Amino acid sequence: MKTFIETDREYEATLADIARFEESLAQPSDGFSPWMDGVVRGNISEDLRVMRLRATAYDLIRAGRAITLDLPSIDDLPDAFIFARHALDLSEAAFAACLGVAESDVRAYEETRYAHVTLGQATHFAHRLGLFVAGEVLVPLPATNVNATSDIQDR
Repeated sequence: MKTFIETDREYEATLADIARFEESLAQPSDGFSPWMDGVVRGNISEDLRVMRLRATAYDLIRAGRAITLDLPSIDDLPDAFIFARHALDLSEAAFAACLGVAESDVRAYEETRYAHVTLGQATHFAHRLGLFVAGEVLVPLPATNVNATSDIQDR
């Protein structure tokens, strides 16, 4: 699935999907066991959450209140934080307050490109800044397991 909605047509289709998924969640169980019903509803809820985020991101971009950054790899995430501080026109002190850290921490983070920030901290920072980070993960498979993709899809 693509990360961002790129056209009004995709946006309208996403809104229709959101309405359809909301309606599905409002319906009683389809006779599944309680456990399976929970799994199905959990999956629908997660898909619904992602669609809502995509629609909100499109609304913000269309209104000129957000931009998208190319993030070719996870290694580039520090650049997104640094760019966000400058795009938001925040001083180190204001950015620190937004992240909930000391101003000296922001200075150290930027000087080292966030080298000592854990994934948990980076996730927390992204949430505090309202950043929407989504994309694809490439999982290389061993050369001897040529049918692994079809095996996974068959499950």
